[in-house]
Amino acid sequence: DLRRLAEIHDVNILHRDLKPRNILVDDNDEVYIIDFEASIRNGTKARVYGTREYMSPSQLGEERQYDGIGEDLYEAMGVLFELATGRKLYEIRKSHNMDMDKASGDILAELQGLPLAPVIIKGLGLSSSKSGYTSMNEVIEDINHLSAPSASSIASIERKQAGFVTMNALVAISAVGIGALFIGSRRRHLQG
Repeated sequence: DLRRLAEIHDVNILHRDLKPRNILVDDNDEVYIIDFEASIRNGTKARVYGTREYMSPSQLGEERQYDGIGEDLYEAMGVLFELATGRKLYEIRKSHNMDMDKASGDILAELQGLPLAPVIIKGLGLSSSKSGYTSMNEVIEDINHLSAPSASSIASIERKQAGFVTMNALVAISAVGIGALFIGSRRRHLQG
């Protein structure tokens, strides 16, 4: 649930490893973000960390820079891209030698006509302005301005990976924001 991720960011905590495996969906389509083992406080000097397939270009590049909240935002866009298209953003980038500029045409083609396309395009810095988001709250605001997906567009998206997510969960994660966040273990760690 993007609102829960925004709440985590609002208290200066970064997840640092957002990926489909860390997003659980129960039988009632309730969404849970898990695995806060790598999380840190925003502003903390940190080494590059995460799952390669969801890391930003800045983390995978020669300079291997960690961009704080920008990394969580990029990872969230990677997850949304995968949910919307069934393809991993990393695989497209990899086919273009990890060059985001060269991969952008294929990325845009995958997103064509999808309800979340404007948000993902902006989030990846592929819009004409080349500026992305600076907070998860901005992402949520833009999603809330999108029209709700039609029944036909919902029916056209199939489950792309067994056990990955249902379309109802995609709507919950992206547009409606229904769900909860499990951070009990992280809270105990921070308090203890």
